[in-house]
Amino acid sequence: MTQVFDLALHGTRELNRTLQRANGGSAIEQWRVINPNGAHNLAVGLDAPSRIDIEGHVGYYCAGMNKYAHITVHGNAGPGLAENMMSGLVRVTGSASQYAGATAHGGLIVIEGDANSRCVISMKGV
Repeated sequence: MTQVFDLALHGTRELNRTLQRANGGSAIEQWRVINPNGAHNLAVGLDAPSRIDIEGHVGYYCAGMNKYAHITVHGNAGPGLAENMMSGLVRVTGSASQYAGATAHGGLIVIEGDANSRCVISMKGV
């Protein structure tokens, strides 16, 4: 079952805290994040298998330090998407701004639109 998190009602810190604590069991958690409205630092520091769909544009550093999670942004992403990613998958259906995937060590980053300068700069296996 997919759980819905509305960023218009709850803040970024609460979202990240919820996602980081969510996967205590063996089942893969599924989340749908609505109303991101360009918020920064969404779905960061995840360290468990989960699937997160963010419905809209995101700001800086979305999906940073990802490990195991599959995160899809249904829109565009600001600078620093999936920075320092270790594993998992980050997909953007729109375009990504500067330094997407910077210093990433592993995993897969898919940008269906355009990517700006310094995309995957200093990559180490992504």
